[in-house]
Amino acid sequence: MAKKKKKKKSKDEEVEEKILRTPLKETMSAMLKEGFDESKEVVGEAAAAVWKKISDWFWRIALGLFLLALVLILAPRVYDALKPTDQPLRPVALEPGVMIDRSFRLLNGDNKWVSEAGFATRAWAVMFGYTHCGAPCAKRLERIGRVWSRMNRPDRFQAFFICLDPDRDAPDAIKYFMQPFDSRIVALTGPPVLLNAVKRRFKAYGFKVGEPDEADYRMDYTATIFLLRSDGLYVGDLLMDEPEDVWVERLNRLTGG
Repeated sequence: MAKKKKKKKSKDEEVEEKILRTPLKETMSAMLKEGFDESKEVVGEAAAAVWKKISDWFWRIALGLFLLALVLILAPRVYDALKPTDQPLRPVALEPGVMIDRSFRLLNGDNKWVSEAGFATRAWAVMFGYTHCGAPCAKRLERIGRVWSRMNRPDRFQAFFICLDPDRDAPDAIKYFMQPFDSRIVALTGPPVLLNAVKRRFKAYGFKVGEPDEADYRMDYTATIFLLRSDGLYVGDLLMDEPEDVWVERLNRLTGG
C-alpha cells in the first residue's frame, strides 16, 4: 500500500506550530524583547530629534545674546560719535604743497560782491577771524600791513581778512572794524553757505563758544595766516612768533621780489 504524501506546510503554519511547541514563558520573553527593541529605536529617534531642536535653539539664543551684548557695548560710543554738537570737529591742518581752489564770491565793507578775479595774478595771505575777536586779530592785521609796506613788490601781493561771524559781521561792521588797519587788506563777509565753501578749501573752522544766544559770545576759529602762490599752491603759514624780518623775506620770495 502506497505511503500517503505529506502536505507541505506554509510559512505561517510553521510559525504557528513553532509557537505552539515553544513554552509560554519563552514566547512572552521573545515578544517583549522584540517590542522593547522597537520601542528603544523609536525613543532613540525621538530623543535625537528633540536634542537637535534644543541644540538649534541654544545656538540661536547664544547668538542673540552675543549680538545684544555687542549693541549694548557699542551703542554709547556710536551715540557719542554721531550726536549733534555746537562745536564741530576741527578739520585736519593743510600740508604745504597742496593746490587750493582760490575762487570765492563774498561781500566787502561797502556791501559789494568781490571775487578772486581781481586778484588772480597775485600771491595771497589769507587769514580768518571776526570783528569781536579783539587783540589777536588786531595784532595780525597790524603786522601784515607793516610787512606789506616793506616788500620789494607789494603790487604782487594781496591780503584777505575773512570774517567767520556772519550774525554780527555785516558789511558795515567790518568796514568800521577795518578802519585802523592797512586799507589794502580786503575784509570779507557773506552768507554762511559761501563762507563755509571757503573754509572747507582751507580746512579752516569757526564756531561759537560759550552761550551762543548772548550778544557777547566768542568764536573758536582757525588763526592761521595761509600763504598761497599766484597759482594756488599752498606754501605754508606766517607765524606770529616769527620776527617781522622773516615775514618780509618769505613774502619777497613768494612774490619774486
